[in-house]
Amino acid sequence: VSDLVSRAKKLVEAKPDVLVAVTTSHTAAAKQATTTIPIVFVWVGDPMRSGFIASYASSKNNLTGVAAYSGPLSAKRLDILKEIVPGVRRVLAIVTTHDSIAESSFQSINEAAPRLGVQLVRKDVTTKEEIEKVILETAKGSVEAIYAVPSSLVGVHIHLLIKKSKEDGLPLVVWENSMVEQGALFAYGADVRQVGAQSAKLVSKVLKGTKPSDVPTEIPEKLMLVINLGTARAIGLKIPDQVLERAGRRIE
Repeated sequence: VSDLVSRAKKLVEAKPDVLVAVTTSHTAAAKQATTTIPIVFVWVGDPMRSGFIASYASSKNNLTGVAAYSGPLSAKRLDILKEIVPGVRRVLAIVTTHDSIAESSFQSINEAAPRLGVQLVRKDVTTKEEIEKVILETAKGSVEAIYAVPSSLVGVHIHLLIKKSKEDGLPLVVWENSMVEQGALFAYGADVRQVGAQSAKLVSKVLKGTKPSDVPTEIPEKLMLVINLGTARAIGLKIPDQVLERAGRRIE
């Protein structure tokens, strides 16, 4: 984070009209670097919990942006997994420790799990090597699905979980459409392009003179379920019709 702060300070020295920060860590660095230059954040899981804003109505400072809405969406993903695989019981949850998005997301799925009759097998990671260790130590048949809890670390190394899911024939739950394109079973969340356009509108408001504190923090305007039917066939799953009907995109 200290390296990110030093980079953010260099940007501040250039005196830009607005800073755009993508993800929680970059937003934290930008916030430390300036209290005067407007900051528009994107893909921050829980901006209130992270201390970036006082409320969604008004940040009371120089920040505004689009929250990833990760907590409620994480619980919904577990609901969808249960719809697709009604008999699922043990789910491996890969959680990046000391990551606000990951922790708030896990809290949501942990609260939803008892209602769904699901036992979460939580494995904490902080590095790529620890992800690889979890994969190696998770014996085939010990879990019935993998839940990739949102975080930058897991996102960068999602290919490792995709490989494991294919080798063991496990459904892999993710949060971004691009991960489904790579081979994960399904994602439910905001469309990256749509969130980018939504954030651009906030930047435009700020550039036209509106104070960030007067621009309410938003959540994604549109959510989408994306399913990889090729992956489903490969691991022997038939996606229920009621789930297919809700899919905004199907990948063959």
